[in-house]
Amino acid sequence: MRAAARVVRYAVLALCALAALYPIFWMLSTGLKPPEQAADWWGLPQSLHLGNFAKVWSQYEFPRWFANSLVISAGAVVLTLLLGAPDGYALAGLRFRGRGAMFALFAAGLMVPIHVTLIPLLKLFQSTGLYDTRLGMVLVYTAFSLPLAVVLFTGFFREVPREVLEAAALDGCGAWDAFVQVTLPLARPAIVGVTMITLVNVWNEFVFALVLLQSPANYTLPLGVNSLRGEYGFGADVPLMAAALAIAVLPPLLVYALAQRQLIRGITAGAVKG
Repeated sequence: MRAAARVVRYAVLALCALAALYPIFWMLSTGLKPPEQAADWWGLPQSLHLGNFAKVWSQYEFPRWFANSLVISAGAVVLTLLLGAPDGYALAGLRFRGRGAMFALFAAGLMVPIHVTLIPLLKLFQSTGLYDTRLGMVLVYTAFSLPLAVVLFTGFFREVPREVLEAAALDGCGAWDAFVQVTLPLARPAIVGVTMITLVNVWNEFVFALVLLQSPANYTLPLGVNSLRGEYGFGADVPLMAAALAIAVLPPLLVYALAQRQLIRGITAGAVKG
């Protein structure tokens, strides 16, 4: 029975892995197809044609879109960490009035459908000069990434032994010094977890960018790749779009491959216990 259960479990895992990897395989194989094989959606490329990658990088504003996504994602990640880590430390380790209500407010932010704020944000951005700017996108993505970051950091810092903080206090460290010099270095898994989640969410986000960005020069990668499909999707160069998508998904995949262990530790360490 155990052997049969093990076979079934491995078969299910293999099917799940196949379902997850096949879109990536299809994207890469389609991006490597020559123009004359563009209509063959399901066949393997007859030859490794790198012209699609060179064309999308040199003949379109792809480098600018890539740079925009990089700047906006990096800005959102840095701001989320700078705000989320101190907030989580304060909610986990300090005693002050309203601490429970403040944590509940951050946790409630996880349940808000973020896209219901699109119209108010559009009006706000148009009145404040943030519309169609990279700074505005950084602020939006930071605001919606912060609740999860605070919840994860709070859960992680609650697991730090009180003896560590008491020893730091005996050495003359105040609350801020203990956070920077003692607690924060221990929070590497949580930092990696928050960084990865924020990076992937911001890098792939489409709807807010579609509404709050107008100039093609300010497009992020999802908007730029979408513009390659032509009006109403007609006349789209499928191998070209596949090559663009392959380049676009490469940075998050590389970062995840390098930091997956820290990511899993950060998420599990940040789970709030009752």
